[in-house]
This record gives sequence, C-alpha cells and structure tokens, in this order.
Amino acid sequence: MKAIRGALAGLLSGAAAMTCTDRLQPDPQSNPCPCATGYVCCDSGLCAPDQASCSMAPTVGPPSELLADVAGTWTGTLETFTFASGSDAIAIEIAAPPGGTASATVVFGDAPAPPPPTDPNVAWPPSDVFAQMAGLEGFPYEAHDLRRDGQRVTFTLSRWSPWHAWCAMQTPYPSENLGYACVKALLMIDPNTGTQAHDAQGNCLESTTPPTPIDCAIGFPLCVSTPPICKCDANGCDAWELPAVTFDITLASGVGEGTTNLPDYTNGMANVHLTQTSP
Repeated sequence: MKAIRGALAGLLSGAAAMTCTDRLQPDPQSNPCPCATGYVCCDSGLCAPDQASCSMAPTVGPPSELLADVAGTWTGTLETFTFASGSDAIAIEIAAPPGGTASATVVFGDAPAPPPPTDPNVAWPPSDVFAQMAGLEGFPYEAHDLRRDGQRVTFTLSRWSPWHAWCAMQTPYPSENLGYACVKALLMIDPNTGTQAHDAQGNCLESTTPPTPIDCAIGFPLCVSTPPICKCDANGCDAWELPAVTFDITLASGVGEGTTNLPDYTNGMANVHLTQTSP
C-alpha cells in the first residue's frame, strides 16, 4: 500500500505540470494508475483523459506498483470442485518486481506437472486426457488481463494452454468436418456396439483404408471433439482458445476470497479461498 499511496501522492502533486501525453510515453512503467482527477485508468495500467484514448497506451501488463502490496504466494482451495487427483488445491504467485511489470501464474492441484510432450503419436498427458481438460495439475498457467481495482484483482487463463506444445507437433490433414484436423480420418465405430472400434492391442482405428491404429485420446478429444483441443489449418496446429477462464478475487490482510468459472466456462462458478503464505 505504501507504493500505491506514494504513486497517488506523486500524481496529485504533479497534476498541474503533467499532461495526458506525458502519461502515454512508450515506457509503460512511468506515471501508472491510480490517476489524477479527470483521468481514467486504462487496461494497460496508465492514465488517459477517457477510454477512447486508452488505445494510445502500451498493451503490456500492469506496472508493478499496482500489485506490490499483494505480491507473493497465495494458496488455498476451490469450493465444490476437484482435479483429477481429487485435490481442490490452488496456488497463485503474484510477481511485482520493483520498476517492472506485474505478472501472475496459477497452479492447480497437488500432483506434479507431466513431462513435456516429445512424441506426436502418443496422447499428452499420458494419463487420462479427459480428466485433465478443466485444469492440468502442476502446470503453471500464465495469467492474462491482470488488473487491480481497489482490493479486487481480476485475471483470465487460457484453459487449454498446456497443449500448445503437443498440438504444435501435429500434422494437419484435410478434414470434411473440421476443415483441417490432426488425424487423417474419424474413428471407426463398431457396428455391433455402436462404440469406438479397437484392434487387438486396444488402439482405436481411424477410418482409413486399411484402418490405421491410433491412440484413442488422440482421436478424441485431442484432434476430434466439439471443439477438439487442437485446432488446425493448412499451416499447422495449435491449442484451441476456448472462452477464457476468469478469476475475480478480493485480496486483503493476507486473505483472498473470490470466484472462478473454471468448472464450466459458461455458467458454473466455484468459490476461491486463499491465504497469503509468503510475501
């Protein structure tokens, strides 16, 4: 809070000599929010006379001064929601290096992150992909759109960002249903059971001639689903960007309380309970 009070005092004392142009210089760390009377705080963390002028401001993360008093590690739980291991744990690390740009990372659960993918023909993570889709335990998710408004801190996560590396290893194939996909064809269906057909080794089968054995999780949900985890075009594949996971948390006196739509990015919400464990 001392850093924020100092920044506010400096802004108010220098308001007569400072113009909006001064605030929108290329250095994003100069003259950060909070703003003098008559200005608005842009998403960039700088001040402007109105929201229309915010497009002039840099698009980097917020200045460290905005989150210096809540920097550190916050650990806790998600209410009514668990990850693949059964854990409901969450850890948020807020970094605010002096004179720099604030950032945050989020880690879910208690299980370690899987090793990075190395084989495009093996589904990743090698454990149950379905169980990890909502949140991959141990993976450091990067916070986007990090903002501060009083005691309220908000940010978003890209739900399927852990799969960027695996999807980038895939070969795009023309697909009648998807335009391009990271499989040659849809999975074969067993006419007797109406479920996916398998070979003697338990692999699923692509509907090629002859049928091609494939890791079942690659066929679904990694490369074919609604939507698949990987989206492809003629130039390659990458992780699909679903609507963002949102976090809205009030941080005060070492305690954090808020909500996230992690369970269901359309409607479902979970409460977040945090305690600051290190500054």
